[in-house]
Amino acid sequence: MLARTYQGALPALVWSSPLVRCRAVAERLATHWGVALSIDDALYEIDFGAWEGREWDEIAANDPAGVAAWSADWLSVAPPGGECASDLETRVRAWWSRLPRSITHVLVAHGGVIRALRVIARHEPWHDAMTREVVHLAWVQHAFDAADH
Repeated sequence: MLARTYQGALPALVWSSPLVRCRAVAERLATHWGVALSIDDALYEIDFGAWEGREWDEIAANDPAGVAAWSADWLSVAPPGGECASDLETRVRAWWSRLPRSITHVLVAHGGVIRALRVIARHEPWHDAMTREVVHLAWVQHAFDAADH
């Protein structure tokens, strides 16, 4: 059903994170369109390290100093063993810069990756990218511009 709502040019390539919650959708889209699927580690969701999968109340109770530092500067402070938003942006920007500009790509991505693309492709400040909702299973178009090399 998602493929039927797509209104762009037929993609030549579908991209996805290795994580099954994106990969499963990407596999179905690639099969539906009869195009290649590319799984790329650069498209993983932001890494919350030691905080991954834990409730915020638990994290705050066990690591109040870490939460305070991260809350004060999440753009450049990472959770223990994880990555900050700037790290995510660097990773996604490297992927974006490698894309061939001559073909249409479809990306099935996590919220953090989509927000990083708002910063990279739409030149939004991180604060704006973080405050706008990422709608689950919705089509969003990002176009290459002259600054994207």
